[in-house]
Amino acid sequence: DGVNLPRSPMNVDVAPEEICLAACQIQGAGTHRAVAGERASFVVEAHDARGNRLVSGEAPLSVIVRTLRGGGAVDRSGMNTGASGEKREEDVTRGQILDYGNGAYEASYVVRTAGPYEVALVLMGEELVMKGTCEPGPAVVPGCVLLGDAVLDLEVGAKGVFTIERRDAYGNVAPSRQGQVKLRYVADGPGDVDAHVVDCAEGRSEVYATAKVAGRYFITVVGGDDQVPVPGSPFELVAYPGAAAATASVTSVYGAQLASPDADVLAAVAGDEITLTVSPRDKFGNKTVFGPGARVKVTAVVDGDERLEFEDRGGPRAEATLRGALTAAGSYLLRATIGDEPLAGYPRILQVVPGATDPRRCVLFGDALSGVDCGSRASLTMHAADRFGNLR
Repeated sequence: DGVNLPRSPMNVDVAPEEICLAACQIQGAGTHRAVAGERASFVVEAHDARGNRLVSGEAPLSVIVRTLRGGGAVDRSGMNTGASGEKREEDVTRGQILDYGNGAYEASYVVRTAGPYEVALVLMGEELVMKGTCEPGPAVVPGCVLLGDAVLDLEVGAKGVFTIERRDAYGNVAPSRQGQVKLRYVADGPGDVDAHVVDCAEGRSEVYATAKVAGRYFITVVGGDDQVPVPGSPFELVAYPGAAAATASVTSVYGAQLASPDADVLAAVAGDEITLTVSPRDKFGNKTVFGPGARVKVTAVVDGDERLEFEDRGGPRAEATLRGALTAAGSYLLRATIGDEPLAGYPRILQVVPGATDPRRCVLFGDALSGVDCGSRASLTMHAADRFGNLR
């Protein structure tokens, strides 16, 4: 008839059941993202299987992290199963659980290897697995690595490249160029070095260097506020001379001299040997040697006709020596080439003058040659000539 029983109504306190891992609410960036070397975290709010919120702590929770170096799946034994089914041992680390005492917990962990990973919340052997990605930390100078050779052998004028991979303090490639370590260079050597640093994608910086003076250069790459050298620095650049260039090679003339101080005309005596030595230089003026096809040719030309080709007397590859002697007085065009290219300052005029008078080659003419009448004037003319018959 609706009559209340004694002591009714009664107050009933309904306690939640034991914590259920699948029903817990989890939030925070640490569930899917971490930065190498930095502590990542997320908050766990404990609930039972019916969704009731637990208000007390002391749940036996733990957190473990497995790195995924091969990009495959990780089983509970800590093995990575790749696409081929091959199992490889993985790094497994334990995180920390901070119990707030009110049913809330903060889980934190540190990952040092960039790339995919799994973080598992563990309760009594049961796991709640979340997949995340670890991003590399900021690049540091001591972590940078040179890719390739530390010594480059290049022809002068050629561009050499030292490629440096930017890495964080844990050896992860740091691809981002935003806020990364700034690299600079210092070059030491026999000449100036045209160099610059380019920050590229994929975590690489390239140091381009060009030298125009042959020799050995040391390039120190530094970075950061304290200008710390990159490991392995200084790097070495060896610049060797290029091919002999006609426009830069040095020519010396012996046996002929300038006709006048303000003229570029050479003067020589008929019959005297003229020697040209050509010291090869590359296009930047570095001493070099003649290559197999770099033949030096010197000729004397009159009205387009070649009158004499100087004889190549050989000598070291570092110098060419050519000799020739012109016996006919007159004006010549002296041509000197390396291959098909004229040497600097050539062609030039060569004026050959008669030598000393040789009585045996002098010419006499006049009426006195046919006889002289007593008491009458007779004439006799002599034209002086050198030993080659050149009239003086």
